[in-house]
Parts: sequence; C-alpha cells; structure tokens
Amino acid sequence: MLTQPSTELLIQQLQPFNQIIFDLDNTLFDQRDYDRGAFEDIEQKLIQLLPANNMNGLALFLLMHKQKKGANYGYLFNDALTHYQLPNHFLKVFINLYYQHNGHYIKPCHSLISTLAEQLPQQQFFIVTNGPTKVQQTKIAKLQLNKYVNDIVICDPKFPETLKPNKYAFTLLKKRHKLSHCVMVGDSIATDGKFAQQINIPFIYFNYVKANYKNENK
Repeated sequence: MLTQPSTELLIQQLQPFNQIIFDLDNTLFDQRDYDRGAFEDIEQKLIQLLPANNMNGLALFLLMHKQKKGANYGYLFNDALTHYQLPNHFLKVFINLYYQHNGHYIKPCHSLISTLAEQLPQQQFFIVTNGPTKVQQTKIAKLQLNKYVNDIVICDPKFPETLKPNKYAFTLLKKRHKLSHCVMVGDSIATDGKFAQQINIPFIYFNYVKANYKNENK
C-alpha cells in the first residue's frame, strides 16, 4: 500500500518534474465541499415536494453512504430511494439537482493548488478529471483553477472511451503541449495510478482529505 505523503513531502517529490498532471476530486480539494451542498439542495427539494415524508437527514445519509461505498459507487441515489421508500421517478430529481448545484461551499483557500503554484513556480500544471462536465466545470470555476493550470481535460462518463485510465486525455495534452518528464498525482491507484502506468509516467499517490484532516477515516 502506498504511503500518504504530507503536502510538504508532496512538494519535495514534485520538484524534479517539468509537468505535473493532477486528478481533481480528493486530490486538489475535498470533493465533499461540492457533495455536501448538492445533497443539501436535494434534501430541501424533497422536503418541499414531499411535506408528509420525513426527509430530514437525507443529505447526511447521502454523505455517509458515499463515504462508505466510495467515490466511484454508481448507485448512491438508487440506494437513497430504497432507504426512503421513494418511487424511481425521483431519481431524475436527485441527478438534476446534483448537476445544477452551484458549489457554494467550495473555496479557493480550501484547495492545494495555490500552495503548489507558490512553491513550484517553474512547473507546468495540468488537470485530468473524470466526471460530468457541468459538475466539474462548477468545481473548476469555484476553485479558480484556470489562474494556476495550463490545461484541463474533463473526461465525461457520457463518453466512456475518454475516462481515465484510458490514454485519451494524455493523447490530447500531447497534441496541445510539449510534454517532457511528466508525473501523475492522484488519490486513486486503480484510476490515476493505472492511467500513469498506461502512459508510462511516474505516479504519486496523494489524498487531500487524508493529508489535511488527520482524524478523518476516509
């Protein structure tokens, strides 16, 4: 199992490289900053739509269930429907509200990127992230990532062939930029680590939550 480095150690590890490719969620910031607000939006809407039902606690249920099942679990909202005994047509409500959330809990100061930019001024930064385009664009805008990175590739699940660990994003970056001596940084060995292996560059495991919240059990 890979050791979780501190931010200080990560910076030391990154110094030899010319270009650094980052994952986004749980690598550069805590994804729960988006999820918490989105899940609260869903809870409030369900309380409005179903005043006779006890929907209080839905946001916490979704947060805890996602933590338990993992970030890539695909049936989070389905499980919530089952738990609260809701008909399946409410799935669209969950999904639409999640996509439309404005990311109001996300703050640039809660991101790793400004520290990295200050400590590594000579390196070029890139982001390759799997996720729905609108959701990822909201996170990118709220974190003000375009101030710090050279390029961002969003790999939308609507196009499975683009998703990490497939080589699609790296091929695109090579067309756009002159890359040499790259490294991949991410919180998932199965996704980010394998992506690095596929494109034959080093991989550094880094989980923002574990590095910044010592008491977290995530």
